[in-house]
Amino acid sequence: MISDKKTLRQHVRGLKESFSDLELKNFSVSVTDRIKNEPFWQNAGTVLIYSPLKDELDVSPLIKDAAKSGKTVLLPVVSGTDLTLGIYKGDNLLTKGAFGISEPSAEIFPEEKYSEISVAIIPGMAFDQNGNRLGRGKGYYDRFLPKLTGTYIIGVCFPFQMFEEIPSEEFDIKMDRIFC
Repeated sequence: MISDKKTLRQHVRGLKESFSDLELKNFSVSVTDRIKNEPFWQNAGTVLIYSPLKDELDVSPLIKDAAKSGKTVLLPVVSGTDLTLGIYKGDNLLTKGAFGISEPSAEIFPEEKYSEISVAIIPGMAFDQNGNRLGRGKGYYDRFLPKLTGTYIIGVCFPFQMFEEIPSEEFDIKMDRIFC
């Protein structure tokens, strides 16, 4: 086990560079197709997804699938050092926010309604078999995830981002399930 978070992040970045764009795309398609076939996804009314960065698992098909099937789709919006949630109303209403991430420019989903979120799809740099997640190191999801109560939290990653054990803290929120 790599016991240092910074070293593990560097290791994962190196692994990502060893795969072609086509290989990463195929991993993404495999994960999103499996999620679409899951009852937790099919029965969800409000879902939190994320706008993928170039080096993250591409969950864009889930955004399209959810919107097409009438689900309320929420995407993170960086607001200072925290995340808020914007309501996805189509690609034409996305703007580039912090870190070049596409964010909804439509209305913000109120925090008092977070309990309505059925499923949250969460990216990470690394995950382990115990449901632990290692993020990029800025703490956005660490501060945000405790606000989700009763939400089925799904970590998604490329297969090489899954480890037997990763460094974790007692305050880290565990994933309910991980797809890779």
